[in-house]
This record gives sequence, structure tokens and C-alpha cells, in this order.
Amino acid sequence: RNLMSDISKAVKDLYDDLSIAGRDKDVLCMTFSEFGRRIEQNDSAGTDHGAAAPVLLFGEGLGDNGFYGDNPNPNNTDRAGNLVHNVDFREIYATVLNHWLCVDDIAVDGIMGQSFNRLDFGLSCVTTSTTRPPFVAKKHELRYQHAGQATIHYQLPRDARVNITVFDMLGR
Repeated sequence: RNLMSDISKAVKDLYDDLSIAGRDKDVLCMTFSEFGRRIEQNDSAGTDHGAAAPVLLFGEGLGDNGFYGDNPNPNNTDRAGNLVHNVDFREIYATVLNHWLCVDDIAVDGIMGQSFNRLDFGLSCVTTSTTRPPFVAKKHELRYQHAGQATIHYQLPRDARVNITVFDMLGR
């Protein structure tokens, strides 16, 4: 209960800040755990890692806030004792890519490695052009090379100091 309260407060604070900036309708948040939990308690007064886990989506872009899918049936487990999920997390990823991030169907299927059903979360794919800024800007380019190459393009309305920090997937 305390952890759900913590995440609830954090999400509310985030969306309050986004609202002040007028960007709350532009952001969709998703939580996902890389492991679920089993039903049976283990010797450590907890539960072992399992296969089925909840995914939480937050945002103004969701057509209907609420629940999608059915509660798992505690009497329906697989051979390993895992709850049997009724929504494949890959369907959620494919839906978010296609219906929120505007990635076309063929590209989504390629990213996902196969085709997955798209779910009806009420998401609307609305693109925002980044090719024409609303001002005439000086163009700058930064090249960063480490185990590959990344090029970051940015535009400024006028000359200004810019601090860019680049992190890898491990936060280094």
C-alpha cells in the first residue's frame, strides 16, 4: 500500500508540473516490471519472481482511465506456478509505439519481431513537427562518439550557453 501511495504521489506531482508547462496532454507514462510475482509465499515471507505482472499507464492521452484486461485467476497457473496473464505486455508496447508514438504498423512489427494485437486504450497518434521551429535559429551540431556514434542536433533562438550531458543505458 505504501509503495502504491508513493508512485501515486510521484505521478500526480509529475503531471502537475507538466500541466503548468502546458505539456500534460503530450506525455504518456508507463510502468512495467521485468518480473512478476507468484502467488505462493516463500520462506522469506515474500513471493518468488513470476511471469505475470501489472503494467500501469498514466496520462491525459488515455481515452478511458481505468483497467484493461481481467484480474488474474489465482486458480489458473502454469506448470511453474506462474499466474497466467491475459494481456501480453508486447501488445501494450506495440500499441504505445503505434497509437501514441506514431510508428507505422510495418515498422512496429519489425521492431517487435512479429505482429501483436493493438489494444484500445483510447490513445491518439498526433504528431508534432520538429522540422520547422517557430523561430529562425542558428544551427549547432554536437558529435559524441563512444562504442558507436550519436549526433545530437539542436536549434536555439539566439546564441546562448548550452550544457548537454549524455548518459548511456546504465546512467554513466
